Amino acid sequence: MSNPVLHTGCTEGLCLGKAIHMAKRRSWGALRQLPHNKRWQASYPGPDGFRHNAPDTFSTKKEGDVFLSRTRTQIADGLWVDPKAPVVSDAVPQFMDFAIEHLRKQANHKGEALRPSTKSVYMRQLKLHCAHFAETPVNQITKSQIDTLYTTLREQGKKTTASKVYKLIRAIFNRAVSYGYVSKSPCSIAGANTLTSNKKVFVPTMSQVWDIANEMAPNFRMMVIMAAYGGFRFGEVTELRRSDLTLVTDDSGQYYKVSVSRAVTLVNGSFVIGKPKSAKSIRQVDISSEITDELTNYLDYSVGSEADALLFPRTGSGTLLDDHLRHDVFAKHWTRTLKRLKLDQEGLTFHSLRHFAGTYFHEAGATIPELMAWLGDSSITAVSRYLHDTGKANLIANKMPVPKKLRVVA
Repeated sequence: MSNPVLHTGCTEGLCLGKAIHMAKRRSWGALRQLPHNKRWQASYPGPDGFRHNAPDTFSTKKEGDVFLSRTRTQIADGLWVDPKAPVVSDAVPQFMDFAIEHLRKQANHKGEALRPSTKSVYMRQLKLHCAHFAETPVNQITKSQIDTLYTTLREQGKKTTASKVYKLIRAIFNRAVSYGYVSKSPCSIAGANTLTSNKKVFVPTMSQVWDIANEMAPNFRMMVIMAAYGGFRFGEVTELRRSDLTLVTDDSGQYYKVSVSRAVTLVNGSFVIGKPKSAKSIRQVDISSEITDELTNYLDYSVGSEADALLFPRTGSGTLLDDHLRHDVFAKHWTRTLKRLKLDQEGLTFHSLRHFAGTYFHEAGATIPELMAWLGDSSITAVSRYLHDTGKANLIANKMPVPKKLRVVA
């Protein structure tokens, strides 16, 4: 090949590069030499109206010519297959089968396997929202299908659900890409992972907490008080046992210290006892001495004498060691109580008691680190969700120190 002609005003390297990168035009298709490895790349117009590159590069220009000739013959004979089209093969798993395998292999940020309760939540999301393409091979699921799923949930007002489902599907397809089942993930909506409904959390007042507690059955009454003055999650408080409570006596009086080291979750109809939500959730919780007498009375008359006896079992007798209270069973009593108190329109849930606990523990003087340790949260962002305005800004402002004598500036 003759040397390229150098243009006036151009650097020699630039013009030489243009010549080398120039595609070698033919009567049909094109060839160009790649600058980084000197191999040849072939491209051609497909019958679908798009230009396609050969799946591989060639060491010589002649090999590229042979490929283009064969491809042109295949198109003429109607035997051409789009190299980017999904390949239907037994080697490519169906979406749900692959999703289950993904959950089995997936690890958290510490490299640990997902907890059974987490897997159960993910499986419920998949069955509820992805059933229509559960048996579709992963390489045949389109971006349009994923976008439609996300948009439908969002338009239904289920913004948080839409975000969680999309984040899960994206993780599944990221694994599919890494395994070579798909070349590119169909999940590419910007911001879809972080969409939230921004629903306002209703925090009950102190009088409302006690009205609810006093209106419920004795075992549920104590459970509401414990949650409000200990900040326990439902799975934590329903796994508390007699041996988890220690009565402490010091200069401040007598109070109970509660050890939180386990939580119970209902997974596929069976209770699974495991660790709490995070490592920080394993903690010691001090309970106000104001309820010591009532809690002692409850332990004496409503909880079994065994060290492993549950504090709040389903039966209310406290004698069965594995008779855990289901959330839906408690929710029925909770809902009826709220209706009787005409609080059912306020959006109160059992988790609202944890918000009450965090807000008033902080108002009582706890620092952010103390609140994080007490509630068992691992970050300031997480614990800040439990801090709410109590409507006492004026009272607090009046406690701000000012000089006894103020100089009035005219």
